[in-house]
Amino acid sequence: MTISNRLARSTSAAIMFFSMAFSQAAFAKTTITIDDDLAISFESGQLDTRTYQGEIFQAEILENDRIIAIADRILMVTAGTYEQPDFVLERLEIDNLESSDDGLSLNAKSIRIGNFPLGWLSDDLESSPNIDWNNTSYQMEFVEFINDVDGVAAFIPKLATMPLKFDTLPDGTSYMASGGIEMPYMQILPTGDSQFANEFQAWLNEAGLPHIELSIFARGTNEPNGSDMVSDSLVELRMLGLFDLLFSSEFHMSTEAFGIISNPNIADVDDDAYLGLLASEGRLG
Repeated sequence: MTISNRLARSTSAAIMFFSMAFSQAAFAKTTITIDDDLAISFESGQLDTRTYQGEIFQAEILENDRIIAIADRILMVTAGTYEQPDFVLERLEIDNLESSDDGLSLNAKSIRIGNFPLGWLSDDLESSPNIDWNNTSYQMEFVEFINDVDGVAAFIPKLATMPLKFDTLPDGTSYMASGGIEMPYMQILPTGDSQFANEFQAWLNEAGLPHIELSIFARGTNEPNGSDMVSDSLVELRMLGLFDLLFSSEFHMSTEAFGIISNPNIADVDDDAYLGLLASEGRLG
């Protein structure tokens, strides 16, 4: 065998070896166990399991070794201590999510969540009553929900919340200063042959509608004004071909009474006291 032939064979073998190695590396996946029945697998990127912080690509979420969701990209930025009341999801970004379980499917081009206090889910919640919801926000774009059981689907181009803003009264009581939600358009239509889908289709036919189109815009503010707290709200609710509702109100109440009803437990403890306080103290602007 000539030297040139040997070199050619050696070069060919080397190229084949590196090609195989690269191919195996490209399709290798990292799998991290979250708990006894939940795991996450991904092709590239890094995820710190101590803080649940990192960016991963081509991810699969598995429950009992069964894939329940996939995503092209997941980014997580956290603060605080995992499974403790101070644990906060400062930033979550998910691109091209596809999830399916028990006949329910969710597809979304993008999901964005900011400053969500995961400590709210902690078993130690009672030890941290003053959870900070400031600037919590949520946004989903190009979302499709499919319920194969009932045979109905919903499509939402955009659903977003306005960042929540909180403040405190002079006595230290926390209250929501502003917040809201916006969904410019949602389409709901029957997709299957179930009893529910057939009844839904019959109702649409009777109403002369191809599907349901719904839009929602709502915002609310609470702002001190002297000894009063002024609650201003605006709600726009539209359903194509059926109704167009606009509701706006300005509600005044003493700061002291507002502080009492701002206690999240008052309605559970005494409904009559809560409603009585609203009736006696509240007045329209």
